[in-house]
Amino acid sequence: MAGDWRTSRQYVELESGTGTIDLPFTAGEVNLVLEPGPAGVSTVTVLLDGQPVAMTAGADVDPDGVARVDRSGMVRLIAGAPRGPHVLTLVSSDPGLRAYVFTFGP
Repeated sequence: MAGDWRTSRQYVELESGTGTIDLPFTAGEVNLVLEPGPAGVSTVTVLLDGQPVAMTAGADVDPDGVARVDRSGMVRLIAGAPRGPHVLTLVSSDPGLRAYVFTFGP
């Protein structure tokens, strides 16, 4: 993570400026629960391995590689990525944007 983020047990929230989140993964699909800031709409640029998403963009990512978040909920970011180690990078400049963390299992 880079930028002015406030962390809590359940989420990170962008306080100001531009913030990035780097998420390593190995799956073919990545979903994340996001909540827009007080403006009611937040935009998130989605990069896969440092490059704009193209054929691997999830259903909630526009052809320009941007997810527009206008409500709290799961956002489909990556679909059909080749299995193996990858890094998903999310970039936003919308204060108040929250990204939630969930863990499964013991």
